[in-house]
Amino acid sequence: MFNASDGSKPEPPQYNSLYPPEGKVSSSISDPAYPPPPSYPPPTSPLPVPAPQSPVFGLGNNRVDVEEQFNTNSFSDAAVRRGFIRRVYLLLFAMLMFTFAIVMVFTLVQPISTFVRKNPAFFYSSFGVLFLVFLLIFFIKDTYRRKHPWNLVLLGVFTLAFTYMAATLSSFFTTDSVIVAAAMTAAICLSITLFSIQTKIDFTLCSSLIFCVCLVLLYFAIACLVLRFGMVNGRVLDALYGGAFTLVMSLVLVIDTQQIVGGKRLEMNPEEYVFGALILYIDVIYIFILLLAAFGKSD
Repeated sequence: MFNASDGSKPEPPQYNSLYPPEGKVSSSISDPAYPPPPSYPPPTSPLPVPAPQSPVFGLGNNRVDVEEQFNTNSFSDAAVRRGFIRRVYLLLFAMLMFTFAIVMVFTLVQPISTFVRKNPAFFYSSFGVLFLVFLLIFFIKDTYRRKHPWNLVLLGVFTLAFTYMAATLSSFFTTDSVIVAAAMTAAICLSITLFSIQTKIDFTLCSSLIFCVCLVLLYFAIACLVLRFGMVNGRVLDALYGGAFTLVMSLVLVIDTQQIVGGKRLEMNPEEYVFGALILYIDVIYIFILLLAAFGKSD
């Protein structure tokens, strides 16, 4: 208490605290009587969170959003497919024009028609060339089927051999029969192509069906050979067999077209444009030969 008689001041109260009195700071941090006060970071105001934005690449006007990049990739895939289809059908058109031009020459020019009839060795040699080239393209795809210019060279050799075979067979029929068969082939293939592109039915999964139908046609061909020696007219059997096999080849053309156009479960690789043109060419020429053999008139 304050003593007014002697004018002395009272002693300050003692507090049992861990912190030193005001004005007294411990010189030693290790002094257990006066440990340092705990330090806390100063309070800060929360930072504003920016609105989520799609990441961009580039600077200024050259920035491209990720979403736009994905859309560009999708468009590029469609562009690659369109370029693949364009190359396949340009090659196919050139091959068919060359083949039917040679067929008409072999049919209309009598000396050439006579020569190929009297020399069947060239005809059988074309089969060997076709078989060899088809093996190289079909089984050694990394070396020949996808490598330029080997793929185009083999495609040209195959076209020459197949053209000679088709032209030689056409020389045994009249000119009217060849023209009618060519027109029917063009109409059938065009209709089948348009149907394959527009339909929503996936025919690429019908490979097992094609195999079964081919087995049936094989047995039917054996039966036709047996019946030829009987009383049945061979011309009628040729028409039936040719018509049935034409239907099968038409179904094969649908499957091959859908694999090239895309949009179905089984699609052809865009690098296989030579092989795509090759299989379509084989389908078209086989349909022409079958129609000619089934309904054509021998010369």
